Amino acid sequence: MKPEECVELFERYVYGKASDMEIARLTDWIKNNPELSCWLEQQIENSPSEIDPTIQHRMLRNIQKEIKQEDEPLHLPASKKRWWLVAAAVLPILTAMGMYFYLTAKGSTDKTDLSPYTIAVEQGQKASVTLPDGTKVWLNSKSKLICTPDFNIKDRELSLSGEAYFEVAHNKDRPFRVKCNDILVEALGTAFVVRAYDDDETVSSVLINGKIRVDTPGGELLLSPNERIEYDKHTHSNEVKQVTNATDFTGWRDNQFRFEHASLKEIAKSIERTYNVQLIFASKDIENQYFTGTINNSSLESMLNILALTSSLKFRIEDQQVILQKK
Repeated sequence: MKPEECVELFERYVYGKASDMEIARLTDWIKNNPELSCWLEQQIENSPSEIDPTIQHRMLRNIQKEIKQEDEPLHLPASKKRWWLVAAAVLPILTAMGMYFYLTAKGSTDKTDLSPYTIAVEQGQKASVTLPDGTKVWLNSKSKLICTPDFNIKDRELSLSGEAYFEVAHNKDRPFRVKCNDILVEALGTAFVVRAYDDDETVSSVLINGKIRVDTPGGELLLSPNERIEYDKHTHSNEVKQVTNATDFTGWRDNQFRFEHASLKEIAKSIERTYNVQLIFASKDIENQYFTGTINNSSLESMLNILALTSSLKFRIEDQQVILQKK
């Protein structure tokens, strides 16, 4: 079975569209690929915390059955109302599976002849993946990571559009670099966040631990833990700030929002990406209200209520649109 066919079959299985014959083929593939089996276990165990634990454990248990080569077929929760939860759990794994096959291809294939591999996370979704070098990456909503064909062979360089958190595996011979817009972030055995959405006016990086070197048109900077660099794409200027707790900037993995003197216009973009809605300002003068703080584990309505309580705005929700007005 070709790798891309395995990904397609797994997707059909997740959505309940696979035939008995297709499930048997998928089962056989898992049984005869212990490396893939172990990798699937790891991906399910590391799947986002907002996934229904019942589904997560059920998936893991069934994969483990196949590793042990038991004769029971693969199963998913029977309740139809839970299919969307199953999809939410597995979509990031499907994305990561594609990268797994791409980057761990064996045999006569020459990787230098392959096109770059792209992981694209849709608006309202998140994903995580472990790269072949052991680096762990979490991608926020509406983000795209492009991996070069020779990743972990000649070098370890990625391109990012959106937001990602990296826990970088150390390799002194192959520096880990993330390119986004005009800046290049190089990790020196590090955990860090990069935010580089195309429609944002700035690119920023926050260092959790270790060291990072940031090259910008304005010069090269070395960041220490709990420091944040912000690069203005229009003025090409840099600003480095001390932050109280850098891990606050990774809270989006658990549906937390952290704002550091962010305008309502900037916050609106984050809300749109996370909840897959459109925010409409009734008047432009409310766009420039500024907020600092953390909002924990909020639904869309809770998020908007907190913003309304701490400002002079009100809102109403109409289908997939949120209208923001002055009180």
